[in-house]
Amino acid sequence: MARLRAEAHLPRSPLTQDLAPEFDAANRQIETLQRKAAKPRPYRFVIEQADAD
Repeated sequence: MARLRAEAHLPRSPLTQDLAPEFDAANRQIETLQRKAAKPRPYRFVIEQADAD
């Protein structure tokens, strides 16, 4: 995603090509963090009888 944005905002710039490996590494790190944050967590339901006040 970062590479696509850079190419859109800096078309034909040598800077975009120079930074491409860093963009790819940053994307991998972001995707890893997103997967960790979105990972399902264990949960426990407790069902109790309500008072009939």
